[in-house]
Amino acid sequence: MTKRLIMVKPDLKHADELFNIHSDLIATQFTPLTRHLTIEDTNQMIRNWIRYWDENNYGYFIFIDRCNGNVLGSGGAIKKEYFGDIFLNVYYRICP
Repeated sequence: MTKRLIMVKPDLKHADELFNIHSDLIATQFTPLTRHLTIEDTNQMIRNWIRYWDENNYGYFIFIDRCNGNVLGSGGAIKKEYFGDIFLNVYYRICP
């Protein structure tokens, strides 16, 4: 927590706000994955994040504006496998 930001573990209660960000053309223009087309895409993403947290005790966070409680985006780091190698994937997606 900072003066202006709260970082919380993933929770499905933030699905609508994260869907708005992950389906936005500007916010997703540089993503290697496709933008979300349905709320179920976002729900599945959040469930995956929750599972990662449960298994590893760290992962992606949801960023919330401390002043008004609005979801600003998400980000963090997880280990991912690409082409047989393990990498620390640093990710963020912010509401434009």
